[in-house]
Amino acid sequence: MMRVLLVEDTDDLRCLFARVLRRHRCEVREVANGAAALNAIAGFSPDLVVTDLMMPGMDGIELVGRLRAIPEMASVPVVLITADTTPEAESRARRAGVADFVVKPIEIDVLLRQIRGYRAAGQIYES
Repeated sequence: MMRVLLVEDTDDLRCLFARVLRRHRCEVREVANGAAALNAIAGFSPDLVVTDLMMPGMDGIELVGRLRAIPEMASVPVVLITADTTPEAESRARRAGVADFVVKPIEIDVLLRQIRGYRAAGQIYES
């Protein structure tokens, strides 16, 4: 089962995404911010991180940068959820190590296709 760390500060969206991911055979750890995400990885070891860009405190790009500094997280794919589609935001995110983007408003099918793509490409190894 694929382990997904879901980082989303909006409660309703976090619950919706988590419910959908669980229905698609994912073990999901839900957190509301970047600091909680950094704490959650210690006991969870996610195969994939799905994070919002705009969050209070630490934004998604800073979170990705901090994750990349942790050896076990250096190659874990990160999907960034964002409403900011500017080239500057995409450039910052790519430099930080974001693998993919999902644009708000979110189409759940798009997110699921991306997750399935990581499975199919062998970037996520399920136990």
